[in-house]
Amino acid sequence: ELTGHYQPSAPEIATVPLVRVLPNLEIAATGPRLEPADVMMLNNYAETVSDAVWKLDQNRLFNALENGHDLTALAELLVSLSGQPLPETVERFLTDMSRRARSLQTQGTAKLIECTDAVLATLIANDSRTKPFCLLAGERHLVVPVDDEARFRSALRKLGYGLPK
Repeated sequence: ELTGHYQPSAPEIATVPLVRVLPNLEIAATGPRLEPADVMMLNNYAETVSDAVWKLDQNRLFNALENGHDLTALAELLVSLSGQPLPETVERFLTDMSRRARSLQTQGTAKLIECTDAVLATLIANDSRTKPFCLLAGERHLVVPVDDEARFRSALRKLGYGLPK
């Protein structure tokens, strides 16, 4: 009865780092055995170097990103398992990989059409009737988005050419 209310303090929990994230992009297991889910996640993003060491790998990262995984989740896992902020080189690597993965976008399916010569391909690609529906790809090829194929064929006929199916 020394005070009117009691506010317990949060107990200090000693956390043992389970991994060490190294500046050379390696992740070394240092503590007790990792949870299977954590090992599986590391295997998604990193190449196994030995039983207790992984190395972040560009191809694995891209594969994981292409399959819907998120680099933020990996970064959070590494910070929680190590109890330390990520080394600058690792953070920069993950940021760069994330930027690169977002640099290209699929815009749909297209047909590649080969013309008999470069002059014809250039004519079709630059004619006002067909130009909105195709792009010149190299010297003798045109790319036509599948969604624009009917309009391209119609414009091509007005130009005096046909395209077999």
